Amino acid sequence: MKEKTPFLTTKRKLKLVSAIGLALAANHASSQESDTDASEISDVERIAVIGAKTTRTTAAISNEYIEAQAPGIAPQNLLRDLPGVTVQTSDPYGMYELINTMSIRGFDAGQLGITVDGIPLESVDNSEGGSIGRYVLSENLAGVEVSPGSGDVSQPTQHALGGAIRYFSSDPEDEVGGSASFTVGSFNFQRSFVRVDTGELWDGGPTAYISGARLRSNTFEIDNATLANDHVEAKIKQSWDENSLTFRMTWDNRDDHDYMEYDLDGNPASWWTIIDGLTGDPEIDWMYYEYWRNGRRTWLYNLVGDFWLSETLNVKITPYYEKKHGYAWFSVTPANAQALYDAAIAGGRTDIEYEPNGIMAQRNGQRPGERYGTTVNAVWEISMTNTLEFGGWYEDYDYDPNLPLQNSSLEDGSITNEIIGWSYDRHFDTQTTNFYIKDTMRFLDDDLSIEVGAKALMVDRHFEGIANLTDYNSNTYRDFSVENEDLFQPQFGVSYYVTPDTQVFANYAENYAGAPSAALVSTVFNPDISPEQSTNIDVGVRTSGETWSGYIALYSIDYQDRIVSISSRNIQTISGSAYTNVGDMETYGAELSGEYRPNNQWKYTASVSYNSSKFEDDYYTYDADTDSDVLIPVAGKYIFDQPKVTGSFVAAYKGDNFFFNMDVKYTGSRFANSINTEETDAYTLVNGSIGWEGDDLSNFSNMRFQLAFYNLLDKDYLSAISTSETGGGSYKMGTPRTLYASVEYDF
Repeated sequence: MKEKTPFLTTKRKLKLVSAIGLALAANHASSQESDTDASEISDVERIAVIGAKTTRTTAAISNEYIEAQAPGIAPQNLLRDLPGVTVQTSDPYGMYELINTMSIRGFDAGQLGITVDGIPLESVDNSEGGSIGRYVLSENLAGVEVSPGSGDVSQPTQHALGGAIRYFSSDPEDEVGGSASFTVGSFNFQRSFVRVDTGELWDGGPTAYISGARLRSNTFEIDNATLANDHVEAKIKQSWDENSLTFRMTWDNRDDHDYMEYDLDGNPASWWTIIDGLTGDPEIDWMYYEYWRNGRRTWLYNLVGDFWLSETLNVKITPYYEKKHGYAWFSVTPANAQALYDAAIAGGRTDIEYEPNGIMAQRNGQRPGERYGTTVNAVWEISMTNTLEFGGWYEDYDYDPNLPLQNSSLEDGSITNEIIGWSYDRHFDTQTTNFYIKDTMRFLDDDLSIEVGAKALMVDRHFEGIANLTDYNSNTYRDFSVENEDLFQPQFGVSYYVTPDTQVFANYAENYAGAPSAALVSTVFNPDISPEQSTNIDVGVRTSGETWSGYIALYSIDYQDRIVSISSRNIQTISGSAYTNVGDMETYGAELSGEYRPNNQWKYTASVSYNSSKFEDDYYTYDADTDSDVLIPVAGKYIFDQPKVTGSFVAAYKGDNFFFNMDVKYTGSRFANSINTEETDAYTLVNGSIGWEGDDLSNFSNMRFQLAFYNLLDKDYLSAISTSETGGGSYKMGTPRTLYASVEYDF
């Protein structure tokens, strides 16, 4: 067997050391040589690994930073200190998914490419898709890579107009062992976690682990309203020579009660103020917290075959299968139930009956879904200075949500089988096909790298069913298909070391997204709705020294044919949303990030970001009440729910036993509507942790004690926003101060 080339040897070494694989082979901390073990760089918790020899802005989260957080924190919350990233969650664990939001450089999470172990997440919507917390626990993360400008052409996604996020789960350990932790905290929070690694099951055999977590808590608004989550992950890996075969499964089961809504001043909203007890008046009791519940069950299975077909050709094949089911349960007042029934009868329905009984009607929506797919990725080292990557992705996804309106029993208030009407009964079938190719060329002793690539995307959606309440009332049944495709989305990137410690880079990428499935059920449906497109330009400079490193990046984004949903605030009616193209958007901004490491115990990191995202054109929306088009004057206005300025400062210390971490995150003001007449206040949150871990010389070897705090100053702030066009927004209140005490043990 001939000797491996230095490029391949280094690449394989990094894959084993970091468990992040080929996607991160080019990343290393600061300006260290690429074959330097990560543990030799610093003993301090690192927030970000600044991508070197990449042609785009890239950062990664390390295990050390993950360990500085409360055990099991929501994976998306690990990104909150990165430049250009804004994260809003119901709590540090992101338990109430309906108000978990994230944006990067003006794009929300639904416009980013997100994968876990190379498997694409169909959507971050908690019904059609799911948040990353369903698929991997933070204790089982090997790392996270974020490309805030544009993802690599190899990223499998049907809607990535902006950046990309790659999550990577850890591999089983080679030795028998494991870890366990128990955490208690504010609002009756309790969480337990255990992971057991088998080591080699027999000499030369596979390694495996199984882990599980159980979480129980109350919402911070109502003591009896609960949040619950159970999660299981398992992985088994067989390696031989340079090849491996890995099977992984996850199961996630979560139930929650809804949070209430607030107005701009932070007062409970009159249209939805959840109450903690029954009054006997059904016109009030419809807001009783027990009538507002959600649940989600998710199973994901995948197999990863990583094969070296020759000395210079690696192929990775990842088939996967996901099944999910969920429910959404909420109530309707007798008056609204009667109004919904009357509207259906007026629309021509003759197949329903309703006998008012003076108590609430109920909606018990179901959220089943099933998808399967495969990704194929190949890396071929043509020469020492030329690497070709190519591959593709195919997925088939069936999603069948429904939302009936049912009467309730006079005896006990339980839901009966009597159907008063349907808000919708939808059946989506989506096939997605993607291909890509990229050539990376290196010159001048690897100081100069040039990447040239392109990808193709085809999205075929078929819908049949009752799209919305308007269609139900008029007895309209839709059955049609929409095909979107763009067969050439080019990318071009270049990076160059102007000095041994300073690198300049630039990247150009064109991206395309198929029209979202929700657009097919728009109350005013346009079969010719234009898919969204973006052109992203990212330039910057990275530099580093013995004790410091940092980068500055500038970016410009031309976003064409943006699609927005226009929906009614009346959560009783659920008449559906109208999706429409609103023209082009113009985005530009800058990010500055740096870190200072005076020694192996202390590290300081700071960043500041500026983003300007504006509508370029006015647009028209349809007003059903007047049967006319209404002008929405948004040209030159800022995009809603996007802060212009964000910043963070992090200080971290790790001694022989004690450790400390504190981060301060500033989020600028955000507009709540398209015409910029309602704006939230900016806010600053202080989070952190302090703890002690034993060593072999202590009485508590292999143990770790930690106290983590979030929103330490108990700042009142508005988090997630339900935006509007010209009216006021609806808000969720940010989490008050929370404390978590945990003990961990490695065995």
